[in-house]
Amino acid sequence: MSAQSGAEVSATAFIEARLPSTSVARSLNVVLSSLHSSGIGTEQQLLTAEGIHSTGKLLVNPDYRLVGADGQAQETLFGIGPGTSGWGAGAFARPNTKAAPFRENDALARTILTTARGLSATISPEPTAVGKN
Repeated sequence: MSAQSGAEVSATAFIEARLPSTSVARSLNVVLSSLHSSGIGTEQQLLTAEGIHSTGKLLVNPDYRLVGADGQAQETLFGIGPGTSGWGAGAFARPNTKAAPFRENDALARTILTTARGLSATISPEPTAVGKN
């Protein structure tokens, strides 16, 4: 029975399709809470008529890079999904439709690969010692 409507429904199965409320600051996820507490990541803040309101979502820039408490985007940390401020695509996209979620994920993959390629180019192998025999 639903406390909201008073209606009673009988079923053999129940599927919960609700996403839990989002909160980076109060997350039980160690990675999310440490991103927030360290200032590497922060929650999205919106200015409303009542003042500043936190959406609870992890703030990312248009390239899906995490935005720190200082307002600067992290070069090598990315976030995507409904728990981020960048999530705009709908769910349940069908394959072979070039749906927005697929295009966004492909673009993010290209950005991450380009970033990784740039990082690997700057890392030089450790020098090896040459000894006398």
